[in-house]
Amino acid sequence: MADTYCGKLCSTCAFREELDCPGCRSGLRNGWTDGCEIAGCCQEKGHASCETCRFFDTCPKLRRRQEMPQRIQRLRREAEARQAEEAARQEAMRQKLPPIRRLLGVLFALVIAANIADLWTLEWFSQIAPALAPAAQTAVSACNLAYSLVLLQLAAYGEYFRAAGLCGLVSSASGIVLELAFGASPPGWAILIALPMAIVALVGTHREFQGHEELLLSLRHTLPESRDVLWDVTPEKWADLWKWYLYSILAVPAAVVLALFARGLGTLLLLASTICALVISILKIVYLYRTRRIFLDLTHPEPPRPPLY
Repeated sequence: MADTYCGKLCSTCAFREELDCPGCRSGLRNGWTDGCEIAGCCQEKGHASCETCRFFDTCPKLRRRQEMPQRIQRLRREAEARQAEEAARQEAMRQKLPPIRRLLGVLFALVIAANIADLWTLEWFSQIAPALAPAAQTAVSACNLAYSLVLLQLAAYGEYFRAAGLCGLVSSASGIVLELAFGASPPGWAILIALPMAIVALVGTHREFQGHEELLLSLRHTLPESRDVLWDVTPEKWADLWKWYLYSILAVPAAVVLALFARGLGTLLLLASTICALVISILKIVYLYRTRRIFLDLTHPEPPRPPLY
């Protein structure tokens, strides 16, 4: 009896040696028959061969049995090509891990420095050390510019970072120009420049958050070892952070309008918006640190811990 489902004789098959074919029945144990629709059909219906099937005389699959070895050969080559492509994608991602980790570390350091310097521009701190206020404002502007330049470097690893970096450069440069031109007391018409730049900065923040989300998604979908690290921050958390950031921004004009009709409610909404913005700033720092930590753990995985017994 032939070692096939379709009745072909293995001894007469020209592809037996080329494909190292053990025969359909013997190949069941190692999945060799994957791709042969005749073998799959018999296995699914529980037939020992096509001869016991009531569609034996009219089966279109059986008529194509001479084509099955070529089909299996083609499917094998396509599977090998996909595996090679996937391996290349994984290796390319592994090569990106160290530079992305370093750039995220620089972003983390810059946002910490900018927030510390920004504290000294507040009225309470400026009264304590008035001479430090101009230097602190210069430091904030320098940190923002450097932050934008680092985002542009990250554009090599995520398309959203390019728009984020460009928006950051435009908004930072306009802020510096306004400060140099008018100092701490800009004229009223300067809002015609400040308002569009605030929108540009908002777009830049959105693109940056999308960039971090994209980085984590690419890790999740590309590297199988990413499942073995602790994900303190996820792509979804970056997406949620953007939503809350947008809500805090929109709450400011809403509070102004509300204050015209109910001053107390408008003040409460403005206070809530300020607190929300502060929390979001802290969360951004935490998320940056944790995102970098994921890349660090993938670059330098910890050795497995020995059993406790």
